[in-house]
Amino acid sequence: MFKHCTPARPPSRPRLPRARSAVLLCPLLLPAVGRGAEVIVPFDPANATSTAIIVSGGYDTPHGLALHSGTSPSWTIGDSLGTHFLVPTFQSNYSAATANTGLAGSAVTLGYDANFPPTIDNRRDAIQLGWGSGWGLANQADSNDLAIFEAATSEAFAVRLHVDTTGWTAWRYTPYENVYNTPNDATVTLIDFDDFGVGPSGIITALQITNLLITDTVDTLIDDLQNPDGLGWGAVSFDPNNTYDFEPGRFSTSQTLWVPFESTKFDPDIQYVVGLHSLTAGTYGSISAAPFTLPLSPLFAPATQAAAPAPGTLALMLALLAWPWRRSRQPGRKLAV
Repeated sequence: MFKHCTPARPPSRPRLPRARSAVLLCPLLLPAVGRGAEVIVPFDPANATSTAIIVSGGYDTPHGLALHSGTSPSWTIGDSLGTHFLVPTFQSNYSAATANTGLAGSAVTLGYDANFPPTIDNRRDAIQLGWGSGWGLANQADSNDLAIFEAATSEAFAVRLHVDTTGWTAWRYTPYENVYNTPNDATVTLIDFDDFGVGPSGIITALQITNLLITDTVDTLIDDLQNPDGLGWGAVSFDPNNTYDFEPGRFSTSQTLWVPFESTKFDPDIQYVVGLHSLTAGTYGSISAAPFTLPLSPLFAPATQAAAPAPGTLALMLALLAWPWRRSRQPGRKLAV
């Protein structure tokens, strides 16, 4: 059963530092609302994605396509995304004799990191995730539906969803929650299927995640007084010759402002993807990899590989602080009940 606390919003925009969150062990997960409001965010690992394939980029190995995975002792849920992908030849646990995957607790890196060789044709990396044949995640009214954890600080990525009756949605960029979880070295992005145009009780049977590039643009202004540069979120244009009006923004807790992504923040380390309510059984079948043709990745300045986080053995509960940003031309963030 989900529950939430809805604190009253302050009458004016406070200029207070945002506290870092604490992590405890627990079974479930919820959205955060209102600056200065502590909200419990739990999840059930039974609702985590269980299938994973590479649909763009990756590294060629004798065993098949691979992606780099980084790990740290902080993230303790072993079934993290890195464990679903083969490791490249330059990674320390690569073996010519054995098709090794990432270590327990590892995140998978998408996009160009100057510490590593470029991926095949230096393309944008993308992965497709799901819950296995016969399972999906239903759009739940008045609730966020999916949590995407990243190792360490959040970087720029886009998501699209496969709806069982209508196919793939458009790509969207969603700003991450204003949380840096010290014990687990992780940040979380909460996805509301309504934002993707999914109808009531629509079933999501797969999703794709890709790194953004510095040339990508989005269609919706982040309506917040702390957004002086007019940054955005929402539907993504990958075409530098056919752009939307806004550059993707992230919230900087040190500056207390929305800021653009630095050039070294386009190689996200995706740690764990989990539904925020129970899965739905059905006759959906496996979703084949969708065609993926996006612009090639430019080379960025040298980046530092983010360390991977660590949740609890059964589940994570985040006590967190969030900020009240409003979505221009979109309904406000829904609360779970």
